[in-house]
Amino acid sequence: MIDITLHAADGSFQEQVPPEQVGDLLRTPQHMLWLDLADPADQDIGFLRQQFGFHELALEDVRRGHQRPKVEEYEDHYFLVLYAARYEDHELRLSEIEVFVGPNYVVTVHRGPLLELGETKERWLRDHSQFGQEPGWLVYSLLDAIVDRCFPILDQLSDEMDDIEVAIFGRPDQSVLRRLFAQRRELLALRRVVAPERDVLNVLLRGDLSNVLDDRSRPYLQDIYDHLNRLLDSIDLQRDLLSNALDAYLSVVSNSLNMVMRRLTALTVIIMVPTLIAGVYGMNFRFMPELEWPVGYFGALGLMGTVAALLALVFWRSRWL
Repeated sequence: MIDITLHAADGSFQEQVPPEQVGDLLRTPQHMLWLDLADPADQDIGFLRQQFGFHELALEDVRRGHQRPKVEEYEDHYFLVLYAARYEDHELRLSEIEVFVGPNYVVTVHRGPLLELGETKERWLRDHSQFGQEPGWLVYSLLDAIVDRCFPILDQLSDEMDDIEVAIFGRPDQSVLRRLFAQRRELLALRRVVAPERDVLNVLLRGDLSNVLDDRSRPYLQDIYDHLNRLLDSIDLQRDLLSNALDAYLSVVSNSLNMVMRRLTALTVIIMVPTLIAGVYGMNFRFMPELEWPVGYFGALGLMGTVAALLALVFWRSRWL
C-alpha cells in the first residue's frame, strides 16, 4: 500500500497523490514529497527503482529486510535503516523501517502499521513551516517519534524489574528466573538497535549532508543524538540492576537451600541418637540386657525421647529448626 503526501511549492498539502504523478513532482525542486510504502511487493520495489533511481544494493536490503540499523550514502540520496520498538504483553517487538532521503523527498518502507509514522505525518502537517520544503524536518520528526517511544518502554521494563525484585525476596521459584532472563533478552534486543541508531545519528551529524539535508536540521539531529545517549545510559543501568537482581536471586535460592540442609541435618542428628540406642540394646528381649529389670524397655524409650527432645531444643535455639 502506497501513501503519497505532497507539500507543494505554494505551501499547500495534497494527500493521496496518485503514484503516476510522482515522476513529474520530483522534477520540481520546490515540491516536498513523502512516499510511505507498507508491505512492499516486487512491483513496489520496481516502482521505487523506476521513479527514484535508488541504488540496487539499497533496494536489495529493502527486499530482504532484517538489516542492522545503518546509514549509507549514495550519489543523490541517503539510505537509512531504523527500528521502531513497542512493548506488548510483556514482550518487546521491533519493526524495521527503511528510509530514503533525497533533496526534495523522503521515502519510508515498512511491514505492518506503525504508530510512529502516523505521529510523524500529523506533526509534519501541523509544523511544516519550521523547515519549509526541506526533508530535514520530516526526518527529524520520524527519528524523534522512534526514539521517544523507547522511553516508555524502559519505564515498563523498570516496573517489571520492581515486580521481579519483590518476587525474589518473597518466595522465588522458576518463574522468577524465567522473567529475569526474558528481561535480559529484551534489554539486549533493545540495545542492539539503539546503539547502531546512535551511530547513524553520528554519521548524519558529522557527514556532509548539504546535498540532502539543510544545516538547520543539525541542532535537531543533535537533540536526537542526546536522547539516544540518555536511552543507552538507561538501558545499561537497567542491565546492571538486572545483573544485581540475578545475583540476589541466586543468593536467596542458595540461602534457602542452606536452611533446608540445616534442618535436614538437625532432624538427622535427632533421629540418629534414638536409633543408636535402639541399635545397641536391640529392643527384642523380654527384659533389657545389662539392665535385668522389668521397666528397662520403658526406660530405654524414655532415654530416647529425652535425648531427642534435648537435641531438638539445642537446634531450635541455634535456629537450625
